[in-house]
Amino acid sequence: MWSLDLLDPQATWVTHASMRHPRNHIGAAAIGGKFYAIGGQLLELEGCSNQDAAEVYDPATDTWTDLPPLPQPLGHITPSTFAVDGAGIVIISGVTDKSSGCSPPGKVLRQALYYNPTAAVWYTMGFKVKGASMVSGVIGNHVYVIDRDNELQRVEMLVTTD
Repeated sequence: MWSLDLLDPQATWVTHASMRHPRNHIGAAAIGGKFYAIGGQLLELEGCSNQDAAEVYDPATDTWTDLPPLPQPLGHITPSTFAVDGAGIVIISGVTDKSSGCSPPGKVLRQALYYNPTAAVWYTMGFKVKGASMVSGVIGNHVYVIDRDNELQRVEMLVTTD
């Protein structure tokens, strides 16, 4: 992993500890001064190599720690993974393994996941939008998603840390 001090105009990129489970197409979010790496896939094998790994990086110790795995392997969640009020992480839809073969596309999902880092628990919620790599974010209690037809969808979703 790499970092750059944006407040130092003379700064250069600094190398840090590598993830425990290398992969691509991961989701990521920063909460409480820590960096979370979630899901992903191996190589270009979208149909059969999605990962359920989740881990957190602590810059104070330069170490990665495994978290509870995702409820199912997920990839193509980079733009649809985000922190909510610094209290949790939301993942919108994504891709999981299909029943046979490794070539793209994988099985596209219609779901939302919420991770509570205090309780170290994943919650699965139904969701009306199906897709992979959908740009998403939250404003207030509304999740905004740009779906695969480039339509902006607004979804009421109660996100709490309870």
